[in-house]
Amino acid sequence: MNRKILFLFTNSFPYGNGEQYLNDEFKLLQQNFNDIYLLPVNIIGEKRTGFENLKIIDLNEKLIVSKTKMMFNFFNYYNIIKQGSGSVSLENLKSIHHAWSASEFILDFILRNKIDFQNVTVYSYWFFHSALIAGFLKKRVPLIKAVSRAHMGDVYDEIIPMKFTKLKLKYLDSVITISDHARNYLTDKFPDFTEKVSCSRLGVLDRGINPTIKGHSCFTIVTCSSVTKRKRIEEIAEAIGQLKNNVKWIHFGDGNQMQSLKSTVKSFPNNIKVILMGWVPNNDVLEFYKKNTINLFINLSFQEGIPVSIMEAISFGVPILAFDVYGLKEIVNDVNGVLLPVDSKSSDITMSISKILNVSYSKEEIKQNWKENYFAPKNYSSFIENYIT
Repeated sequence: MNRKILFLFTNSFPYGNGEQYLNDEFKLLQQNFNDIYLLPVNIIGEKRTGFENLKIIDLNEKLIVSKTKMMFNFFNYYNIIKQGSGSVSLENLKSIHHAWSASEFILDFILRNKIDFQNVTVYSYWFFHSALIAGFLKKRVPLIKAVSRAHMGDVYDEIIPMKFTKLKLKYLDSVITISDHARNYLTDKFPDFTEKVSCSRLGVLDRGINPTIKGHSCFTIVTCSSVTKRKRIEEIAEAIGQLKNNVKWIHFGDGNQMQSLKSTVKSFPNNIKVILMGWVPNNDVLEFYKKNTINLFINLSFQEGIPVSIMEAISFGVPILAFDVYGLKEIVNDVNGVLLPVDSKSSDITMSISKILNVSYSKEEIKQNWKENYFAPKNYSSFIENYIT
């Protein structure tokens, strides 16, 4: 029997609290592969519940990166860097050497365990350094399938200057973006690799619909993100603080601006009640959506791909207010909410919130629109069938 083997690079999954959205995709991957070896870049915290008995390869612990080998392979690395139109700096040499050494380590692992190359898929969940490792494995053994997802921070140079994008595109079988916007960005910048870049959207499960509980004397607004400058929670607070409606604002998430946010909301007028929940497990957030009426979900970050937090909100039929940035117009539309120009003033945001709160959105239509585009079982099954197996 041919045993199908997957090597999956993640940021920290299955450790810690990050990459919660990988949980559902991973369960489908388990159904399609006999063995999965996880290679988290950062092993932080405990393994999360339900993912305790997984096969982990800790490259940070096991990989020995030899300086002697780097010098021995200098001309090989020089040629690789030039193929990727990069500068032959010491930093770039070190990056190439690490990726090459990591690919060699995994290749030795495959050989030691007598795994058939034809049955191996190497999948980098992010288009960062691990995608280069996957690409080098493909370069060394063409029978191996090597792919990478690409989200937001791992795509756009204005967010994080990306290294070796051309090399990754050159060596990988496929790069799969989560938005049309990201796909178009890569193909416009690297037209020679257009055929290698596709879009396959993320998704969330159907956990019910947000209830409409009559008799409520105020509107409920929800935000769910880290409390950081990039997520602009302080700006959301400023806009909410100017509302004349009776409002309850609930925020899920924590971060380095939490103390400042707590100070800000103390001065809110009596018509606005604020509940700062701090960090809450994702399942508890979704349970809240299932049991409590929510009139509006807000995300005003300047840098978003297609946020899973918005997918989750619309899966319950909750309308959205967001900025028109990156891939947001692919998920927020006339059926489910409003997109604002990124240069909107605080008064404009306050006015838009007030208007949305007084519009009768159809939760059923919002949910149906979500199901057609961001339903996890359909999207992940298609992704695995078309790019992974």
